[in-house]
This record gives sequence, structure tokens and C-alpha cells, in this order.
Amino acid sequence: EWAKRVKSFADLKEDNKFDELYYIPGNHDLHVELYTGPSNQDLRRAGVKMLGTHPRFMTTKLKNGMIVLALSFVVGLPGWAFNRVEEGLDSLVYSLPKADIVVSHSPPRINGMDGKGGWGVEAWTLYQHIHKPAIWINGHIHECYGEHAHNGTQFYNVSMCDRAYDQVNAPAVIYVDD
Repeated sequence: EWAKRVKSFADLKEDNKFDELYYIPGNHDLHVELYTGPSNQDLRRAGVKMLGTHPRFMTTKLKNGMIVLALSFVVGLPGWAFNRVEEGLDSLVYSLPKADIVVSHSPPRINGMDGKGGWGVEAWTLYQHIHKPAIWINGHIHECYGEHAHNGTQFYNVSMCDRAYDQVNAPAVIYVDD
């Protein structure tokens, strides 16, 4: 499964449709969490930069000067990849720089954007409140696909699957001005 995913990224890079490709893992990426170094090497060979797995590798600067922050972590999913406790993520938030764009697996815990079960991350809500990034892109909450605005941030839930893991939504393309 991992080899097929890396191949699909390599194919995207070869098509020259994208200058840069980034991979932000989430709760289904147990292989990536357990074998971060080898996974990162595989992605680099495919022309992809992995972000969000360690505090030292959570940000990048785009060619237009915008700062992107990647947050792979989720809460409340013991046994899944990148699962953490809120208390640890709260302390992480205070060490993170201000970003123009946040790409996270899980959304902040904001009513209407994190599903009926409150599956968002409270620490990400704190980050949004402190820094108010212009754009926040996430998946994870399958039933909240689409755009939402909140507190000065434009949110995009790009989850392509429904709760049964059937692909029901189109891939999202979000353009950011240079």
C-alpha cells in the first residue's frame, strides 16, 4: 500500500503539474509513524516533502513567501497513528510559529467543523485563536466536506470519503495567490 502511494506521488511530480508536493500524514498512516525515517526517504526520492511529524519539521516557506504549518496529530484515537493527548498538544501550540496556511489532519474543535462527535483538536482551536491563519485545510471529519469561515480564517475540509470510506467528494484544489 505504501509503495503504491509513493508511486502515485512520483507520477504527479513527473507530470510537472506541481512545483512542490507535500505529504502530511494522519491517523491512518501507522507505517509512516513507525518508520518515519524510511518513509521520509521514500517520499524524498519521489520528490515529496513530508511535514508535520516532528516539531522540527512542521513548517515550510512557499515560493510566494507564505508560511505553511503542518499538524498530523489527532486526539481520542488510541491505537491509531499520530494519536496524542490534548495536554501535550497544548504545550506544542505555544511553541509553534505564526503561519499563513495550516494543513492539519484533524480540524480544530469548532462547532460545525468537527462533526457531531466533537472530533476536532482543542489545541488547534487555541492555535487558530492566537494566530488566525488565513487558510486552514484539513480532512479527517468525513461528513464536514466543504468551506467554512470562522474567526478570520477560511477553512477547507477536503475529506474525499464518507463515514463508510466510499469516495463521494471530489479532490479539492485550493489556489493561493502568489
